[in-house]
Parts: sequence; C-alpha cells; structure tokens
Amino acid sequence: MDQYVHQAKIRRIVNREWPEPSASQDPPSPPTTIGTDGCPQQNGVADVPLRPVMRNRPIFEYSSKHDARFDAANLFFETVTKKGIPTWMAYILAFDFVAKFESDLNLQRVEWRSDVYEAVKTKFVDQVSRRINEYMHGVRANENLIPDFPSDVMNFEYSLASAIGSRRTMEDRFVALPSLSLIEPERTKGREKDSLFAVFDGHNGPFSAMYAAAHLAESFLDEEEKNSEDTLDYCVRSYYRTNSRLRQRSVHDGVKSGTTAAITFIRDNTIYMLWAGDSAIMLMKKDGVVTQSVKHVPSDELELKRITAANGFVSNGRVNNILNISRSMGEMMAEDLVIPDPDTKIHPIGEDDYALILCSDGITDGLNEKDIYRLLKSHAKSGADYGQAADVLRKTAEDSSGDNKTALVVYLKPYSQFCQVFSEE
Repeated sequence: MDQYVHQAKIRRIVNREWPEPSASQDPPSPPTTIGTDGCPQQNGVADVPLRPVMRNRPIFEYSSKHDARFDAANLFFETVTKKGIPTWMAYILAFDFVAKFESDLNLQRVEWRSDVYEAVKTKFVDQVSRRINEYMHGVRANENLIPDFPSDVMNFEYSLASAIGSRRTMEDRFVALPSLSLIEPERTKGREKDSLFAVFDGHNGPFSAMYAAAHLAESFLDEEEKNSEDTLDYCVRSYYRTNSRLRQRSVHDGVKSGTTAAITFIRDNTIYMLWAGDSAIMLMKKDGVVTQSVKHVPSDELELKRITAANGFVSNGRVNNILNISRSMGEMMAEDLVIPDPDTKIHPIGEDDYALILCSDGITDGLNEKDIYRLLKSHAKSGADYGQAADVLRKTAEDSSGDNKTALVVYLKPYSQFCQVFSEE
C-alpha cells in the first residue's frame, strides 16, 4: 500500500471531522456511511451505516488498571471508525494514541490476575474522550504525525459491514486484524503473518460484546508469551482468558450481559475456529458456501440434555424461557445453564477455499448458504470493489430481520483471483 496516498485520504477525513474550532461554527454532522471518500472501500471496509447515538451515557464510565490500556484503544477505535477512518488504520492510530498518552492517562500495561482487581476511580471514559479529540486535532495541525503502517498488514483483503437495524442499541462488535502487527508494535514483532477475525453478538446490553472485541487480541498476545507449540490450545486459552477477564469485570461493575463469539485465528495457512452461541463461521468454495460452526441453541438435542441435567428447562426455544442461545461468553444470569465452552475446528486452507465469512444471526436469519453464495458470486461478477461485498449481505438481509447485523468477508485468495474464478460461469 502507498503510504502517501492512504495518509492523504486519512487526512481528508480528519480535516472534515475534526475542523478547526470556531465560535460560529456548528459541529460537523456525522457521515451517513463509513468510507464516503473511498478510503475504506479500497482497504477492505464496506460502506457501513453508522450506529445512531441512542443513549446519553457511555456504555461504561470507569475501568480497571489492567483493562485501561485496551479500553482506551477500543474507545479510540470505535470513535474514529464511526467518522470514516478504515479499521486497519484505526488500530494503528489507536495504539499510537495509547503510546502518546500512556503517562497522562495511566495506560501502562498491567498484567491481569484473576485474584486482583484495581479499579480506576476517575471517570475514565470522559478523560479518554477528551484526549481523543486533542489527539485528532493534533493530527489536523500536524502536531501528531499519522504513523507509517507496516508493509505487510493486509495478509488478507476483507470486507466488513455492521449496522444497528431497527433495534434501539447496537450490540454487535467485531475484530478485523489482517495482521497482529497493527496493534502494540513493540509486542507484535514477528507476528506479522498472524491474523485474527471475530464477530460478537451481545445480549442484555452491548457491554460484553464490546469488552470481548476490545480485549480478545490482548489475550492472544498474553497467552503467546507462554510459548505454547499447540496453536489450537493457544487459541482456546486466549478465549478462556478473555472470558475470565470479562466475568471479573462484570462482577465488579454489576453487568449482566453476555455475548456470542465467532473467532478465527489464521497462522501458517491454517484457520483455527472457535465459537459459542449462534454467530456463524462459513467457508466459500467453488461450488457453494459451507457453514463450519454449529449453532449452540437450546433446541439442540445435546444442549437440551445438558441444560435439563443442570436443573434448567427449555420453553419456546429459550433457556428458562429467557435466552435463545445455550452458550455465551460472560454470561452471569444463568451461568450454570448457558456455559462459555466453545466448539473448535482446525481447517488447513485448501485450493478450493476462497473466502471466510463470519456473521451475526442478523445476517443468517435472513440469508442461507445459497443466498450468501449467490450474492458474493454476483458481486464478484460485477467487478465491484471487494470492500463492498459484506454490505451487499447486510442490505439484502435487512428485509428479513430488524436485528443488529454484522458481516465480515475475508478473502483467502487475492480478490483478482476470486473474481476470475467466480466470473467464469
């Protein structure tokens, strides 16, 4: 990627969204889509409708010493992606921001321990939000230079779309790291070829999904330092570490939400899949889309047996007539019945694997495998930009469901090859 071209596009977004302060100037209106200037489309992020601001308060106000660093990075990430900054650059800027304000905001790395919780007693979100504006105005004034991005950040081209639907709150979140080197540059040297993609669909509020998206990659970095040679075991430990951290935070903050998880870690041309709940992981092959994950729902025979054995019941397709999934990260209300344990799968990427698809049930409730295959194939035939593919899925699913919708399409072959293969017929 051309450093100059992309930095120029990002600077245009910054100049538009963080204008020079003026007593007579109204604040800029938020853009209706991500990528109106073309930058995200060229770098793997589709035109994603922004989530309307539905609440007067942030999702959380305080943090803990071990969470503060990645909480701040995630607050930055969510703020600037809503303004149109492409996700890959938002990660880079987020950790440049963290480095610049590390001392001022007390964002030093603190190792997580299950038996220790040190709360940050100041209004953390307010302080970070002020510093984000300060940082972005510094970028506009050339006081903060836009950092160079690593040369090999796009191991995989990808397309992302996420929208609130007709719900009052947006409870979906995602991770889209084509290279782990996009975050914590001092800790990710040598991790340039590792990729991490995930979709989370929260329930009873967005906190659990937001927390999982903020701290999943951190758990992968922490667990890697234990030098496990078993990559699947490493992924599972990273998952449980994230879940344990989430539960500890939820207990302290009195949060009772949970989230599904569809997680894929790619290393050495192999996809390691983990999932809990009903978010989906799929592969697109030459002749069709094949779902790799199996939904954890109360109506499943094995799940039903487990729930009833734990003195629960299933009514109207819901655990204790409340929740329509049977596994979840961070679940606090029915933790003996709705367990966090993920299913896993290892898939070496073969010649017939063209795309990896992750999505929340807002997509799969309206689109089946044949629909998704037809839409992605048609998109390839049209010659449209790869970054718009996920939004085709989102828009088509709108008529079938008012749920939050998130789709992430990761191309396992160069997009030019993908288009050639699916344009032949």
